[in-house]
Formats: sequence, structure tokens, C-alpha cells
Amino acid sequence: MFEQEIDISEIRGTYDINVVIITATPVELEVAKSFLKPIDDQILVSYDSANTYYIGIYGKFLCAIVKTNNMGAIASGAALQTTQDAINTFRPKAVIMAGIALGKSKTKQNLGDLLISKSLVFYEQARINSDGTVEYRGIKPESNRTLLNRFTQSTNHQYHFEGHDKSAAVVAGPLLSGEKLIDSAEFKKELLTQFPDAIGGEMEAAGVYSACNNDNTPWIILKSICDWADGTKEKSFQKESAHIAFSFLNKVLDSSHAFTSLNMSAHKKKRIYQK
Repeated sequence: MFEQEIDISEIRGTYDINVVIITATPVELEVAKSFLKPIDDQILVSYDSANTYYIGIYGKFLCAIVKTNNMGAIASGAALQTTQDAINTFRPKAVIMAGIALGKSKTKQNLGDLLISKSLVFYEQARINSDGTVEYRGIKPESNRTLLNRFTQSTNHQYHFEGHDKSAAVVAGPLLSGEKLIDSAEFKKELLTQFPDAIGGEMEAAGVYSACNNDNTPWIILKSICDWADGTKEKSFQKESAHIAFSFLNKVLDSSHAFTSLNMSAHKKKRIYQK
């Protein structure tokens, strides 16, 4: 699809960006863009500060996709700063982070299962006691109720990938979020002992929440299981996992009426920008 560069001032003055979609890895960005439909045959590309935005239509809504410049939540260019920048640039009605995550249990879950954040569990804030035990003290913020409702109307997602029709379960629950890239069965077991209701984990959601909370912007996290973080982490399922997440996001956003309570309006085809 043809990409057309456009100055960020024209974006701000012309387009009402309903949703910002945050990604954190190159494969997430690549797959996210593959579902982005053009505005009048063009995907718009715009630059602001250290960020590059890809602007088009997801489902029925005008969206901007951006990738963080660093992994995790709090480093320079990571999820917190990227989300803050995007909110300041577009004043979106909602922020959605989608992509890949670690799963809780390979006996109770499958690769590709979709994890929807009912809440987040911040495991980095903790007290280390004199006897060596850990007392976790992180907050557990809840996702926006409207977004959570719309993302959990189905328990199964049908998708097509590389010539095959497949399905993935849709599971909602607490999602672990911290700065660590986990690939240790022992450490993962320790976390799940402390937080037995958690359905999986990732690294960026805490930053997305913090930025959205500061600005009262609705948010939700959508991730698909790509590995089990048990010492055997590898990347073979990442592309399909990302495909599952973004195909599901595209499907959920394909409604003109489901998000009116968030003041989101379906994009109406209209020629606004020409080269």
C-alpha cells in the first residue's frame, strides 16, 4: 500500500484520530500496519519529535500506529514516554496496546490465546524483607470498562494465517507488567505464586497505563501468547501471535456504534488531502 508523508500540523488540523495503537517490537509494528486500511488509497506517515506515526483506518475508525523506541515502560523512549507523546499529539478517544506476551500455563492455555487486561499487576514495586522474602506492593489498575466490555463479547477468535483457518481463545484477567524480559521458569513460578489469578505477562503496559491515567484517556491491553517464558523462549510463533492480536483488534473496531459512549465516530470517506 502506498505511503504518503504528511506534516504533523496537517494531521492535527485535518484528522480526528480516534484511537492510538501502541506497539513495542518490529514484528508487532509490521503486522499492525498490515491491517491498516488507507485513507483515499494512502497510508499517511507523519513525524513528531522522536516518533513515527502511521495513520489509516482500523475497523471503522481513524487510528494512528506508533512503535516505542525502547522496550519496557519507563526507559527513555519506552511505553510511558511514547504514549504521553501520542496523547499530546492526537488527543485520542482511546489508547490500545496490542501485540505479543508470555503465557501462564502451557497445560491450560495455547500459543496464540488472546489475553485481555481486566487489570494490570505491577510486580516491580516490592519490599525485600530481612528474611529474603518478597512482599509485592504494586497497584492493580483496571482497564476502561467500555473497552473491556467490547473486547470480551466473544470467547473465541477465528482468523486466517498463511493459508489456514484457525482459532484462538479470548481470555480476560489480570496481566502482569514489569521491566524484566522473563525467560525463567523459576522466576515465573514465583510471580504466579504471588499472583495466581494472572493470565500472562508483558513489559510495556505499566507505561501505557501511567500516561493514560495522567490524562484520563481510556485504555486497554490486548496481547496474544507467543511463548511460555520458561527458559525455552524463541521467536518462531511471534508473527502469528501478532497476527492474531491485530486481526482481533481490527474485528472489534469494526462497529460504527459500539464505542459511541467514548465519543468515537466512524470514519466517513472524504477526500481531504492530496499530494
